[in-house]
Amino acid sequence: MATGQILITQDDEAETRPAVVITIATSDVAEVSTIVLPSENAVVADDGSFILSDKTVAGTNALTIYDASFTVVAVVTGATISQGSGGQGNVPVAYDGTYFYCAQDQSGTVHVSRISLVGTIVDSWTFALPVGWLRVNAIAVSRDSATLFYSGFVAGDPIKRWDLVNDMAMADFFTPPVGEYIVDLYVMRDDTLLFGVTDYSSDTNVVRYDMAGALVMTYPIASDPFGGASTGSWFLDHLAPGEDDPDSFWIWFQQTDINPAAKDYIFRQVNTTTGATITTIDDVPDQVLDAVNGVPDSCPLVILGSRGGGGVPHIGIIGPILWWRFAYRVP
Repeated sequence: MATGQILITQDDEAETRPAVVITIATSDVAEVSTIVLPSENAVVADDGSFILSDKTVAGTNALTIYDASFTVVAVVTGATISQGSGGQGNVPVAYDGTYFYCAQDQSGTVHVSRISLVGTIVDSWTFALPVGWLRVNAIAVSRDSATLFYSGFVAGDPIKRWDLVNDMAMADFFTPPVGEYIVDLYVMRDDTLLFGVTDYSSDTNVVRYDMAGALVMTYPIASDPFGGASTGSWFLDHLAPGEDDPDSFWIWFQQTDINPAAKDYIFRQVNTTTGATITTIDDVPDQVLDAVNGVPDSCPLVILGSRGGGGVPHIGIIGPILWWRFAYRVP
């Protein structure tokens, strides 16, 4: 995979659809890979290795680590990486500059694992799932490996923190406005926390906070990114640090009503300092993916970036589609 390409895998519990590499400039399919598994969640390390969370046909979860060449490094399994009590099979993952992390809730208990880049579980924590939460939906870890940030799945769920050094709860980090959701959590290389806040209707913002909880910048989504041409409502699906993290990040927009003749995906790169749009990719229609994968809007995972520089890439990830969106999947 080269500079200017994106990798898309699909959430396919039958595990039959390949990953697709698309050239950004032309939207052409450049490569098809059956090595990279369909995924529910993923995060990339600084050395280009990445971990994918996959729910298998049997309904259990596995974490697979790949190197920058898409070679499998390890498959991480265990009792705390099985399907959660809510039955969604969503295992959020994170990276702190040294280790991977995953979090899984089972019967009201959250299990957090610290994982080396070669797949060894080196530490773990457990704590109660907050009252009223369906599950932990996203996690991030500070670059000093000291603080876990985690968010829920239901409107109004705050971003909570867990002290990984002293193994204890910390004060809530951020509470969204009534009726709004948290979208993704990423600690960028400058140790700021990037996340989205949205009601999936008329109010959507991306925000960045420092580790002390002070707002660094708000990036408002002021208008329909589809220019009024959407066939249904649009929404902020996922975020990702750019390959030049922390200088930029990416926003992934989707429509709720799939129209094969329309632009259903838009990817926008934003300058973190100014908020200006750097790049917009809006010409990856469903039919390009359908040609290989057969089903549009099937929970794609997108990796943006390059593999240059002696094989040490700087890759950002836009993760898989949110679970609540599965109602819109096309059979």
